[in-house]
Amino acid sequence: MRAKLIERDKAIALRRQGLSYFEIRKQVPVAKSSLSQWLRPIGLLDWQLRRLSERKLAAARSGGRKVYDQRVQRTEQTIEKAMIEGQRHLQSREIDWLTGVILYWAEGAKSKPWNHSAQFCFTNMDAATIRIMRRWLVRYCEIMPADILYDLYVHVEADVRSAQEFWLSKLDIEPGRLRTYFKKPNPSPIRRNVGREYHGIMRMQVRKSSSLNRRVAGWIEALKVHCGVV
Repeated sequence: MRAKLIERDKAIALRRQGLSYFEIRKQVPVAKSSLSQWLRPIGLLDWQLRRLSERKLAAARSGGRKVYDQRVQRTEQTIEKAMIEGQRHLQSREIDWLTGVILYWAEGAKSKPWNHSAQFCFTNMDAATIRIMRRWLVRYCEIMPADILYDLYVHVEADVRSAQEFWLSKLDIEPGRLRTYFKKPNPSPIRRNVGREYHGIMRMQVRKSSSLNRRVAGWIEALKVHCGVV
């Protein structure tokens, strides 16, 4: 019993110095429940509260940095592996594979140094190009058609129903798979994407595809090396 009292008094003294529970348990190895019971009545001064808050913030930043570093490492590993894959495709002169890589290099969403979690996203106005990329996704990226999302961006003053019917027909998908978003009105009178031939812009995405985006980034890097532009 005396040993418990000594531990309690020491814990209280350390708490009054502004130490956290974690720091106290390093010196007083007791159950957290016991520590909580002993220290519940102990109030902390403003400087002690600030110290604990600063420690929590520093720990959160450290944890966030660790997660970020791990994501960067995974990105680099995926890209390096994909570059080897890309070199094999280039050596075998696979035109269909190369077509998709070039199209995505030109029109696809890319990861940024501050964001390594970008999803696979390809945007184009041409239905044939969208179909080519969809076939490429299934053939070379092993993507299931059900995991592909379709977003139509169209001007609100356009013939929206006609645009929807156009893409539903060209892509052969059910109406429930097409999401429609309206672009902000453009006050400029020089717009030429109007009339019967205007069907909006299609954005094709893949669910949970940050890893796929890194893989395609590796293929693009392999193509850059092949072309001597790195």
